[in-house]
Amino acid sequence: MSGFARANPFRIPQPDGPQSMRPRMVASGWRRVERGTLRGFLSLELASGLKINDCSLHEKDGRRWIGLPVKPKLDKDGKQLITPKTGKPAYSAILELASPAAHTRFQEQALRALAELLGEGRP
Repeated sequence: MSGFARANPFRIPQPDGPQSMRPRMVASGWRRVERGTLRGFLSLELASGLKINDCSLHEKDGRRWIGLPVKPKLDKDGKQLITPKTGKPAYSAILELASPAAHTRFQEQALRALAELLGEGRP
């Protein structure tokens, strides 16, 4: 084994135990804010240790979903752009999921983690 392989700080560590015993995602920092479909904000910590702050929970017609954090779209003068069709502020995605299957898995895990945080029986 080369010296690089032994000292490589980017290698993936081996799990401490069976993966099924570790939660894939943990929710924290719930802040209730109700406006339109928005129900509140939370942080999500992935099994990798990555923590995503300012995720949003939305609900409409009995369906819930988690939104990833976004940033405002700005014009050349630094003012937030407005979406012409809706008249609402425009936002850009910071993070995105690589496929529809990844999106579905993320939603299931995030809603389960939030339900655990809030002590709810359902995501």
